[in-house]
Amino acid sequence: SHGRLKELLESTEVMKVGYDGRADSDALNVLGVRMRHFFDIQVLYCTLRDKRAGRKDRYLKGLMWALDELLPPSEAAVLKAIKEEGNKLFAPERGGSYDVWLRRPLPHALIRYAVADVQYLHRMRMEWAHAAEESLVLQIATSRIEQTLNDPEPAKGRKKAIKDW
Repeated sequence: SHGRLKELLESTEVMKVGYDGRADSDALNVLGVRMRHFFDIQVLYCTLRDKRAGRKDRYLKGLMWALDELLPPSEAAVLKAIKEEGNKLFAPERGGSYDVWLRRPLPHALIRYAVADVQYLHRMRMEWAHAAEESLVLQIATSRIEQTLNDPEPAKGRKKAIKDW
């Protein structure tokens, strides 16, 4: 039983806010959970960038791009160091292992890493809300998630860096 977390993630009454929910949705789907009502900050941020530039960029921008724009340089540098420390623990290409996420207690570096990924999402949503209607962001995010769930390819890689809306 998935209990209340499944209920929360599948609720259309409770908005979930994240940055590029495709891989998370793909992983949750494997567990029988279908995330709904997801507000994708990546969609909002890329729309904001397109409006500022007066043209559509072909490529998506990752979370660090958005954070670099949002944060003062000193705060962004601290955040990058936190992300680097976490990556060394779990990224196989950096000598780490995904199994480290199963350790208990969870290493403090991974807790800081996880917090770094989400602590600014609501601030981004509030500061950049003028860039796109909430309903449009939700619609695009839903479409992207559905495409990912119907795609036999994993929800990562170069193909996923191309803007899909």
